[in-house]
Amino acid sequence: MNSVIGEKSSPITKSVDFFTVLLVGLLVAIPVINVIARKLLGVGFSSTLSIIQHLTLWVCFLGAAIAARKGELLCIGDASTFLPDSLKKFTNRSVSTISISVVVIMLIASYSMIQVEYDFGKLTGFNIPIWIAQLALPIGYGLILFRLIQQSSDNWQHYLVIVIFTALILYLGSFEDLQESGIIWIGIIVLLVASVFKLPIFIVIGGIALLLFWNDDTVLSAFTIEIYTKVAANDTLAALPLFTLAGFVMAEGGAPKRLIKLFQDLFGWIPGGVAVATITVCTFFTTFTGASGVTILAMGGLLKPALDSRGYSERTSIGLITGSSSLGILFPPSLPLILYGSVAFQPIPDMFIGAFIPGLLLYMLVVAYGMFRGFVELSQPEPFDYKKALSSLWEAKLEAFMPVFVLVFLFSGLATLVETAAFTVIYSIVSEFLVHKDLKFRKDFVRVISYSSVLIGGVLIILTSALGFTNYMIDAEIPTIIIDYVQNHVSSPLVFLFYLNIFLFVAGCVMDVFTAIVIISPLLVPLAQAFSINPVHIGVVFLMNLGVGYLTPPVGMNLFISSYRFKKSMPEVYISTLPILLISIATVFIITYIPWISTFLLDLMGGLTNVNIPLDKFQ
Repeated sequence: MNSVIGEKSSPITKSVDFFTVLLVGLLVAIPVINVIARKLLGVGFSSTLSIIQHLTLWVCFLGAAIAARKGELLCIGDASTFLPDSLKKFTNRSVSTISISVVVIMLIASYSMIQVEYDFGKLTGFNIPIWIAQLALPIGYGLILFRLIQQSSDNWQHYLVIVIFTALILYLGSFEDLQESGIIWIGIIVLLVASVFKLPIFIVIGGIALLLFWNDDTVLSAFTIEIYTKVAANDTLAALPLFTLAGFVMAEGGAPKRLIKLFQDLFGWIPGGVAVATITVCTFFTTFTGASGVTILAMGGLLKPALDSRGYSERTSIGLITGSSSLGILFPPSLPLILYGSVAFQPIPDMFIGAFIPGLLLYMLVVAYGMFRGFVELSQPEPFDYKKALSSLWEAKLEAFMPVFVLVFLFSGLATLVETAAFTVIYSIVSEFLVHKDLKFRKDFVRVISYSSVLIGGVLIILTSALGFTNYMIDAEIPTIIIDYVQNHVSSPLVFLFYLNIFLFVAGCVMDVFTAIVIISPLLVPLAQAFSINPVHIGVVFLMNLGVGYLTPPVGMNLFISSYRFKKSMPEVYISTLPILLISIATVFIITYIPWISTFLLDLMGGLTNVNIPLDKFQ
């Protein structure tokens, strides 16, 4: 895992890194200070929430700039790898031209927003002009644009094509009569086709949203205004970068080795014990990093030798690591759970509670498969050594206690979700930097923050584009149209759930989980309510289907990552993960048609806190 800090740093690079680290530090410190003040003095600081929300906005766009610098903006895939070299070059240049043109329009739209807010002179909750807080958007888009241009080509003819194409788009945008010519839909088709050739997802979604706004004769600044409004008004979104940072601190330190040793010593006495350890460790790290692909890349080099040394076949080893890497999205403080709760207006503690038993069921079934492979493939297991187990438990006590720490803080009322996330970052820093000293402040602190910012920015920039797209759908009454159509053609909730599973299964194959959440959930929740289906239950079904999509041939994201990590062909990876894929599909259907598995804990704890969400919540 190389850091962006390890690159030759230009003044721009150093400045972006410095401000990102500074803002992330404030994002951690302010909630912690507020909790301490509230508990000791009985009063929290005013405008804290507003400050945190705007810090999140800045971290989002600076993190996206770092992701752009690293060439790691999230994409659906890169079909150009299957093209001959001559056509590949043309395709790559075409995609870079489209990318730059769309980001230029985003930059212009954000600048227009700044002009409007400057004229109105509105203030934030902490008496700073709103336009200063909103500068995150044009600065972020500008930095991304700079990197896209830098990476596009070293050929002046290509730069000339980019300038001409962008100018043409802007020129065409000034003609109202073109709205009925079909050019809008041609543009949408071009963006969708380009999405499979490594066009960043946020550009695909944002570009479509801009085209649709243009088609409706709406000012393009409405796109960026919606982004600012929704992000700056979200009181839970800051938990995403904070929990992600905590997970990356743990992963970059010695936590993986300590946890692997702990679970090996705890479960090594049973056949399949090392498999259980592997599944548990992968689940743990995906839960805290939010990125199953990162788990495969980071943990694969540690876990596969452990499995191989105990006698597991290579196929089983690869299948267990790849298949269990997505289990963590159902356990708190899973980032997909937090994001779904934020976008679908569901209380995040309810999502944590509702997803726990379904997640545990899937985890236990995969564990059972791992133990079965142990019985089939392995000889006599090692005897249990309680002294080694206790020693390992003591060594890994901080890492093992971390989930308990999060749940106690959150459900005891000691802190809000964001405050809990901030304390979790402090917890991880104390563990890895101060107690175990696996990481050094001078050497590793900035590096880890920058590295985690790649994922943070890559995810949140997609969310921002999707918010603009979602706003268009609401304005166009698309959710209402879909609800009416489905109700007219599907009468049974059971039939609806069946079709929903098929749809989500396909969506999970072609979309990453974060993109799917922000695009689909605003449509899904009203549909579920139309059939009187519990929104927490539908959220669990939704996320489980997306998890299955990670493992589904031919385009499951984790299959590609596993193929790259273990240097195996895609068919080999398909065969390796097939048993866990089948287990996951079966579990999805069980959870779908037995809803009390998702809801009985909520009922036991006093019922749902928010069952019916008015449609206007999505506006």
